[in-house]
Amino acid sequence: MAVEFDLAVRKPLLAYVPDWIHPNHLSIARFILAAPTIVYKDDPTTAIGFLLASSLCDLLDGPLARVRGQKSEWGAVLDATGDKIYIHAVTYMACLHAISADLFWIALGIDIFLTLIRPLKNRYGVSTSSNRWGGAKVWAYSIAMGLAFLHDMGAQMHAQPVYLIGIALGILSVGGHIVDIVHASKTKSPSDPP
Repeated sequence: MAVEFDLAVRKPLLAYVPDWIHPNHLSIARFILAAPTIVYKDDPTTAIGFLLASSLCDLLDGPLARVRGQKSEWGAVLDATGDKIYIHAVTYMACLHAISADLFWIALGIDIFLTLIRPLKNRYGVSTSSNRWGGAKVWAYSIAMGLAFLHDMGAQMHAQPVYLIGIALGILSVGGHIVDIVHASKTKSPSDPP
């Protein structure tokens, strides 16, 4: 799916994103955008605007890196870290009125596990990129946060079920990464170079 998306956005990215903007800048912008999202949590239009800006950065950083040939392990780590910091900081600081704290801690635990499993995947030479479940998880969390920002009880009551879908996708992501490691461990030892 990434290949198709890259082809669809290749021309606009190359035409409209200045050369001085690097993919890692978009990942770092996610860290920065967490603060104003939290500050403006009571202004739905502004908070959702920052959420959309953050989501746009997340959507475009990978394709920009691939289209420009600037893909790196550091960039992948920065992208994943930016996702986790933005999602969990904003959920904890701005959305717990609509999303259960228990679900927040479960989601955080899943993402901590996904972060800790990265070195093991590196050790076996397995790609540490997000799998399809991990990408969908981030979008589910983002939608849940958007619903939580709305000052409409009808919308807010859907935030927690959507967040729960994100948790389910996170569990599927963990499973996918474990399967990758098990398959790799059958073909190479951890001491083999990647």
